[in-house]
Amino acid sequence: MKKGISSFVATVLLIGFTVAVGAILSVWFTTFTRTQTAAVQSGAACVSNMLYLRALSNTTNSVDLLLSNNGADTVTVNSVIVTCSGNLISNGTLNPSSPTISPGSSQRITAYTSSACSSQNNIGIIVQSSCSKGGTTTTQCPEGTCFGP
Repeated sequence: MKKGISSFVATVLLIGFTVAVGAILSVWFTTFTRTQTAAVQSGAACVSNMLYLRALSNTTNSVDLLLSNNGADTVTVNSVIVTCSGNLISNGTLNPSSPTISPGSSQRITAYTSSACSSQNNIGIIVQSSCSKGGTTTTQCPEGTCFGP
């Protein structure tokens, strides 16, 4: 006569194992969802961070810019792209290098260019920045709109 576990004990063990695996998966899924949600929220906050751009002057080999951060997150300028009549004239060198702008403040930045642009109306600027809480944002002024009050 063979002896084994009763069908009642086997059922209880099977249900217990299923509940334990379900609990482990539930904890993992909850943690994963919270992490992903936080990352998406910080990236979305950066995209909606209000960064205003205005060109101040255009000299032989540079364009002076004023960036104002009206958002809730600190931003670091990664690159400035300057075009003249649709042609790229920026070599990516900034002064100060990788400037950081706190919420509610402004910073004057010089973008050095490889050549001069004959008219301020032909200059276009794109500023790419990253936020301290994660994510990136881009602000720009199309050609003909960068200089103004």
